[in-house]
Amino acid sequence: MKNVWLALSLTTATPLLGQAVVEIRLAAPNATLEAEFTRVTAVRELADGRVLVSDAGETKLFVADFKRQTLTPIGRAGQGPNEYTAISQLIALANDSTLLPDVRGGRWLLLHGAEIVATVPPDSPPLRSGARNPLGADWSGHVLTVSPVRSLEGSGTTSVAAEDSLWIQRISRSDGSSDTLGKARARPSRITVTGRERAQSVSILVNPLAVGDQVLLFPDGWSAIARVDPYRIDWVSDDGRLVRGVALPHKRVSVDEGVKR
Repeated sequence: MKNVWLALSLTTATPLLGQAVVEIRLAAPNATLEAEFTRVTAVRELADGRVLVSDAGETKLFVADFKRQTLTPIGRAGQGPNEYTAISQLIALANDSTLLPDVRGGRWLLLHGAEIVATVPPDSPPLRSGARNPLGADWSGHVLTVSPVRSLEGSGTTSVAAEDSLWIQRISRSDGSSDTLGKARARPSRITVTGRERAQSVSILVNPLAVGDQVLLFPDGWSAIARVDPYRIDWVSDDGRLVRGVALPHKRVSVDEGVKR
């Protein structure tokens, strides 16, 4: 067995625009757990000090108890109630609740504490509105998601979609209503569709070294947009007001042929 250190911290999303970048140093871990994981993708601390841990490599969700030194599985892989076909992020909700998106299954699982209490099906309003893979949630009933703005080219049976940008949408978890907060730069990619109707082949070309803007919704309703160019953080308030951040200093690193290979 090997030691896995999980450092837990709480930070607030307060936009300090026009000020110097503040560096936050985390304190030393105050607890350890002897356990093995394959690929941890998210952790979520519960009110009683236990920690939810998602292991995408094993398609398993656990609750870790540092006091008792136990690791207990929650649910299991599958397509039935309290089951998931894929596992990745854990999104904190109010009242010690957690949203677990099952992106491959096209649904959500809701947890209260360390127990799965509900499964939100693919035909529910927020999922029909495109929130299969939310990028954060606030505690007043919304999730954040992005959808591609595609430019279609081609003729005959072949079309090519170049994803240049993304719509940033805030979607209500109750009725699926949405409002657009702005645009973000997409990770460069090209999707080629050949054929018609059911007789289609799809190829996706993505530059593995390229990145796009990143967005996140915080519990207080503010959204952050990490811009690639210029490198900065923009904020959108809970009432939709855009607060543009100042450009942050950074050093560009050239990609040579050795790095590409």
